[in-house]
Amino acid sequence: MENSKVSSLTDRRLKVISQSGQPAMESSCPSGAPKPRLLDRVREAIRTRHYSHKTEEAYVGWIRRFILFHNKRHPSEMGEVRSASSSPVWRATLT
Repeated sequence: MENSKVSSLTDRRLKVISQSGQPAMESSCPSGAPKPRLLDRVREAIRTRHYSHKTEEAYVGWIRRFILFHNKRHPSEMGEVRSASSSPVWRATLT
């Protein structure tokens, strides 16, 4: 009974397909192979920590929406992060 559970879980994980339609890549890829994409790396990290499938879907969804909200810009192009205390509007309400 337990072996069938393990094999069904393994089959489910093997069938997981990334959003790009490609199978999720392993982190230890040969030097000539392309690096895994960000969402594939996130999925692998979540699975390594044995989080539930629904948690994985939620985290990947949040990250995807964050990326799309910022028009797919690289973090180095987005500028510095501003804190609420450095904003003139917040400073006026805090004093």
